[in-house]
Amino acid sequence: MELDADCPVFAEGVDLETFAHEGWACPGSRVFVRGGDITCPVIRMTALSSSGLAEALHERDAHMQAGVATLDRVEVRERRHWRDIRGTTDYCVDARFLRGWREDRAGLVVEVSPRRHAGHRYYRVETVDRCPDLADARTIRLVSRSGGAAVCGYPGDKVVLVDDPPADFARMDKPRTVVFGRGCEISRVTPLPRE
Repeated sequence: MELDADCPVFAEGVDLETFAHEGWACPGSRVFVRGGDITCPVIRMTALSSSGLAEALHERDAHMQAGVATLDRVEVRERRHWRDIRGTTDYCVDARFLRGWREDRAGLVVEVSPRRHAGHRYYRVETVDRCPDLADARTIRLVSRSGGAAVCGYPGDKVVLVDDPPADFARMDKPRTVVFGRGCEISRVTPLPRE
């Protein structure tokens, strides 16, 4: 949403609300954004692409984490459950539910359980630099920097190339020729359009 240029700047940390006729904020209709005592008209709205949405969500998360206080260590004693993924399926993959992977001209695509990813079956995984050893890999693992299940493209998230694949998750067209264990840092994870 682009606001009128004459609109004053909203105060840092103020909650913003969107108002529109009958609650529908649509391009071409009258839409307003209110924060505190300031109300501004929206002059233009554009839809975000999948990668634009992922980037906006990353920026929002980074902004929200910037002011978060660090608490003492918390110890969890319950059994982990698949619902413990932290992050939205709009830009995160639960690494426990990988079904397969492939390379295409644009890089790495992973297949996941759509039931565990809001209906998304395929995700594009972009790496910080080109990942040349991926072409020789038989299998991969996605590893979160935090050690959790969610791989979102945060600094430290990696694609790890492994030489000892589980029987149900191996790339069938490549012989074992290289010793792996190293990987490539992930920069972004984006769901591909549903087919």
